Amino acid sequence: NNGKTCSTNRDQRTCNTMDCCSSTKIDHYGSWSSCSVSCGKGTKTRTEYRVSTYNGQSCPSTTESTSCSKSCSSVGGGSSHGGSTTSNDGYYMGGVHHSGSYTPPCTGPGC
Repeated sequence: NNGKTCSTNRDQRTCNTMDCCSSTKIDHYGSWSSCSVSCGKGTKTRTEYRVSTYNGQSCPSTTESTSCSKSCSSVGGGSSHGGSTTSNDGYYMGGVHHSGSYTPPCTGPGC
């Protein structure tokens, strides 16, 4: 530069600002949880472990859920639902007639 003082002005640009986890893929799945209910319809979940499609780094995981159901009937015979009986026009529980239907809670073996 022939002894001249150089300017302190510089051009600067920011680069590599993209979040590496903005684009991910599933690396592997965790195990399914137990069903959320012991009788009837519920849900179960599992973790999806994700990695960046840019550089393979671990990224925050996500959760997947699906429906599940458990049988409400007793196993092995005998009453396991508190002495209620069901008929076409309702049900009796403790000697009192109720309209509608009744699904007893599962309390027998195998619930």
